[in-house]
Amino acid sequence: RPIEGAKVLATPAKPNFMLMGSVVNDFVTGRASATTNDSGAFRLGGLVKGKYQVVATAPGHAAAAKQGVETDGEPIALDLKPGARITGRVIAAHDGAPVPNARVRARETRGRTDADGRFTLDGVSPKGVEGSLFVGMQGSALNLEGAAPKTTVDVHAGAEGFIGSEGTIDLASGKTEIEIALEKAPEIAGVVLDPDGKPAPGSLVRLTPAIP
Repeated sequence: RPIEGAKVLATPAKPNFMLMGSVVNDFVTGRASATTNDSGAFRLGGLVKGKYQVVATAPGHAAAAKQGVETDGEPIALDLKPGARITGRVIAAHDGAPVPNARVRARETRGRTDADGRFTLDGVSPKGVEGSLFVGMQGSALNLEGAAPKTTVDVHAGAEGFIGSEGTIDLASGKTEIEIALEKAPEIAGVVLDPDGKPAPGSLVRLTPAIP
């Protein structure tokens, strides 16, 4: 069945830093990405000639990829299978209160928590594809020959004012519920004074790296 609205992304099959300028330009201009129409069809035009990894993602489905796709080659088909549903809750570690609007991610699937700190991620697969600029340099999870099938997924959570954290869930166990506790981020408080020692309202205060 054709999937409308799927996101398709192309990255060089064997990227190197000599090609990074062209790769970044493809992303900026939108040539490296596309969205499928009501027939599930897509077209990526104007890419640098060569071989690519093409990744497709869609809500409720696990990502799929094809390696070594040549420009001006035959049309390809990407089959997206239904992924798992992970539900959970993000809480504050110090008092157990729910953390609303927290960012939650598992592989390519992303979401936000509601007012009760709860979230649902549909279409999660342990055999994910990162589909980043550097996926060819780092290796893809789809190409680990001889490795045992992976069944675990890391679920990451983060929110303003908190330190990001993560938890691991084993989809093979049948467990699909997870709770992630976030520690409050440290705060820096102070006062800004003018040369006469008086408070200076409206001053800009920002953090910068400490560089020797």
